[in-house]
This record gives sequence, structure tokens and C-alpha cells, in this order.
Amino acid sequence: MKKLTKAIAAISAAAVLAIPANMSAFAYNVSTSNFTNPMVNKSKGGAKGYSWDTYYQADLPVLWKKLLNANGKYTYYATTDTNGNEYGSTHMFAILHRGVADSANIQNAKKYIDNITIKSKKGFYYAPCVEYHNYSTADEPYDPDDPDDQPMFEYYDYGIRMMDGPYLQDIINKFTISSLSDLNYEYIKAHGEFTGALYLKNYYLAGLKLTSSDPYTRFDEPVLERNPDGIGFRTKVTFHVKKPVFDETIVFNNPSGYTGVEVLKNIKVSCNGSDTDKNCIQGYNSISVVNGVTLKVPNADYKNWNKLYQGLITCPTLTTEIKGEVKKRFLNSNFQTTRRVGDILYIYEGKNDTIGHPQWKNGTGSQKFEAFFRCGGRDELGHCAWIGEQLNSVTQVRFYSGSTPTSYGTQYYMCDPGYLKNRLAVG
Repeated sequence: MKKLTKAIAAISAAAVLAIPANMSAFAYNVSTSNFTNPMVNKSKGGAKGYSWDTYYQADLPVLWKKLLNANGKYTYYATTDTNGNEYGSTHMFAILHRGVADSANIQNAKKYIDNITIKSKKGFYYAPCVEYHNYSTADEPYDPDDPDDQPMFEYYDYGIRMMDGPYLQDIINKFTISSLSDLNYEYIKAHGEFTGALYLKNYYLAGLKLTSSDPYTRFDEPVLERNPDGIGFRTKVTFHVKKPVFDETIVFNNPSGYTGVEVLKNIKVSCNGSDTDKNCIQGYNSISVVNGVTLKVPNADYKNWNKLYQGLITCPTLTTEIKGEVKKRFLNSNFQTTRRVGDILYIYEGKNDTIGHPQWKNGTGSQKFEAFFRCGGRDELGHCAWIGEQLNSVTQVRFYSGSTPTSYGTQYYMCDPGYLKNRLAVG
């Protein structure tokens, strides 16, 4: 196969032997002495601008390490043809010299590629897209003793294309993902996080970064590595999904069931040029290989069940789940709670309540009840629909003070529901 490829390449090379004497037969190298911005793609023929195969490589600018080191982080104009007409989306920008990019040392190329930004003279930015083709056959096994089975090092295997719009999205759609079979809440809880990877075979976008709209997914810096089969390279982006963290709540009923938490959600790609005012990159940057994974988080893992009470007495009805400041007050025994057991309705006042009436602190029985009733108790009970419903069906109401999240406190008063309903109505 290598011999056939080399024979075809020789025919292609013969077609360009008539080029001027000051040009290389296989490359037009761009150095610090002959660099111009924009660079020129001298290709002729039907595929000019698009192709960089062995026939066209002699006419494309080849970027050497010395030039890229000298330019550093640099914005290049889109390559032009020999008449100064600017090339655009999907056209070739340049070829990378083997000293910059070869499969055996591809990770070393990333620092040079990430310095490249490409824009049109009209101010429009393109995504610099590195692509691999096995033109030199250098990645294939060969017989060092067979002169007809040697790599064609005069050809280069890494080029940069200017991409945007649907064509860029087509490249991004080529991302694949590692197995997600262990991506579940139980695994993350046991191991601390789930780690996987996204892969893009034989492509890389300069300055590539991935983001997710959920707070539990993060991505490492992309790395470039040789393909497992040894031919070409791939972009690898490792991702980590951490355990979802909630504001722990207190609930007054059984926290059965699950809460769905989406991870790997709305993954987007950014690259050099995508954060500019004029580009056609941002709207074509979605990772399609995964569109969110829902973790089933057991409610019991973050909802603490208080089994003493049925809820806080609030308007318009009971509050059965609390967090934040409300939870803080509850834990400080500053609350008004309730529960029903059989035909008896219980009303509990926390020991650190804010009732300041002297008879609340020093009175007993009906005196204490009157202090409670006149210092907010009537409003609290009267505006809670759940209390009103219970008064229609219970036979007795009992009042407690000194209550805490873990103890009911002490009963100080009791009455029948009809009496309480009347008092709530008339005061």
C-alpha cells in the first residue's frame, strides 16, 4: 500500500516540476524573512483553496517552528490567492512543518497552534481547525531495509483550515465519548467523582475549551495524543462530574423518592476567535454526542426528616420543607409547629419564641394561652388553612411550650375545637 501511495504521489509531484526555481518542489516555506500577513496560497486548479494533498502542498504556506516562536500569540489574516482575493470558510490557512506537528510528538504542537487566531480583513473571525491526513505515510509501519517502502517526509500531514458555521458544527459533531455506564449517583458518592473523556479524532481547534451549563461538570485542558492505532492523532478532553451538593433541608414527611440532577448539560465549545464581536462560531459550537445525563439523587441524602412534627404553622398552609434562615430559626427552637395524632391536634411553641408577654413566661393554663393567643397565636392559627381543616374533625386541641426540634416540651393548655374555632373567629 505504501508503494502505491508513493507512486501516486510521484505523479502528483511531477505535475508541479514546472514551478519557478525559487520555490521548493514540495513546499513553500514561510520564515521570519519572507512572512507576510496575509500569507498567500498559490494553488491553481479546481480544488485551489480547499485541497492540501500532495499535488497542492507545494503551493501552500508551510509554518515553521522558528516563525511561530517569533510571532508568539498572533492574529493572522485569512490566506489570499495570488491576486489578493481573500479565502474564507473551509479554505486552507496553512500547513504545519513536521518540526511543529508530527504524530509522534503531537502534544508539543499544541502550544504553537493555540497561539494562532485567524480573521478576515473585514474583521470576521474563523476557528483555526487543525486536521490530519496521512500524506507522508510516516505513521505507517515500514521496512527500513526496503528503499521503496520509506515514508515520504517531503510531504506534511498536518494542516490548518479556516472553519465556521455549519461546517464547523460538522467537525464538532465528530466528538465521541467514553463509556458512561458508571455515571450514576451511587458511583459518584462512593468514588468522589466520575471521570470520563471526550475525543475528537484527527481534528483540533486552536484554543479549544469546553464548558457545561451545570455546576457539577468540569473539563480539563485538552491534550493532543496519538491515535491508539498509531495513525494520526486525537484531541482528548477529560471531564469530571462531582457529587451534587444541595442546601440541606429539613422535611416533616418521609423524604422518599429521588431528585433528578442533570450533568454534562449543554456542552459548548469555544476556541480562538469565538469570543469576538464578529464570528460565526458561537452559534455552531454544541457537542451533540451527549445532551445531558440525569443523576437520580435520593431525597433522603439531603433532606433530613424531622419525625416529631408535621410542619410549621404558616400562611396559607403548613410548611413541610425548610432551609436557609427558616431552618436556622427552627434549629434554634424559634418556631410554631403542629401535628395530628388520631383525633387530637397538637400546637407547639418553641422554647426560644419571641412572645414577650409576662403571663407567657410566668402564667399557667388559660393565662398562658391568652398571652399566646394575643401575641400572634391567633394570626398564626387563623391564617393556616390546614389548622382550620383539622378543627372540623378533631375532638381536642392541646398546646405545648418549651418545644425543641427533638422534644415536644410541656403541655400548658387544652380545649375543644369548637371553642378554638370561635376564638379564632371573634378574638
